[in-house]
Amino acid sequence: MPVKINSNIHSIMLLNVLFASFALLVSTSCNTASTNNKTTFVQKDSEQTINQTIAETAAETSATVLSDLDVPTATATEAAIMKGNEKKITNATAAAQGNTTSAEKTKTMTPASNAPITNTAAPAAETTSGNIAPMANNTISHDGFDKLLKQYVASNGMVDYKGLKANRAALDEYTALLAKAIPAGNWSKNESLAYWINAYNAFTLQLIINNYPLKSITNLDGGKPWDVKRITLAGKKYSLNNIENDIIRPQFKDPRIHFAVNCAAISCPPLANKAFTEDNIEALLNSRTISFMNSSANTITENKATISKLFDWYKEDFGNATNFINKYSKTKLASKASIAYKNYDWTLNAK
Repeated sequence: MPVKINSNIHSIMLLNVLFASFALLVSTSCNTASTNNKTTFVQKDSEQTINQTIAETAAETSATVLSDLDVPTATATEAAIMKGNEKKITNATAAAQGNTTSAEKTKTMTPASNAPITNTAAPAAETTSGNIAPMANNTISHDGFDKLLKQYVASNGMVDYKGLKANRAALDEYTALLAKAIPAGNWSKNESLAYWINAYNAFTLQLIINNYPLKSITNLDGGKPWDVKRITLAGKKYSLNNIENDIIRPQFKDPRIHFAVNCAAISCPPLANKAFTEDNIEALLNSRTISFMNSSANTITENKATISKLFDWYKEDFGNATNFINKYSKTKLASKASIAYKNYDWTLNAK
């Protein structure tokens, strides 16, 4: 049945259509302003004003019009206006802005090296190999990384770099997935820490296979490969030292991370052959720490401990070394036991 509309109602409907058109016109102008790095501020103010005006007008219209109209037979635009549904009009405005460029999105996603940011990156696309799962709800799946670690890393932490280099697609896809975004405010502490540990280890593996074969990671970049900002995450450059010393250590303040991040050297605590996740990170940090403390990497007796150089380099993280050792070592140190440090072997941790 045709909709019966009197002249007054028809005028009100036309007024609402004009408001909707005005919304589209101003939002288009906002897109132009974005090229001058003013997108965020201009667009927010304009959209708030437009949406408020449309909402108020539509609400006033609905009270008068609904009683006289057969709404189901009206057009979609008329129904949205007559019902005071400003959300539909706002969505139409957003659709008109769908040509926002990826570069503009990147401008709103500037991470700080020492603090989480809100993720505005688009979800990752499906990969060709199917090894890496896409992001869901702004989080990242580490399943693909877990699979390749199980395939190329032995239980003792030694790595098959030759095999990994020959079949590097899964690692490259995973690091590309990490690059989409860094932990956001809605990520849990464990989820964020798992991301950063996995990122450190994945990019270290990638650095090695990019330069493999080699005898030691210290053969790269004048012996300082950890200082080079070669990692891009959410549009910002990071070095391995940025990830460890500017993010992981100061933000999470957990000395067990030193037995989780791997520097690709024999004396480094072994690389786990599984990925860290929000669910397993607490148990995995504990097991990696206990395993290392009771391995041949340390020589511990009641009166003397000759331990990894890590305890010397990161004294501020471990605090009282005797207390830390006694917490995780099967052999307990006496309170006046002496402590010395082993030389560090930088030979590549290759099979």
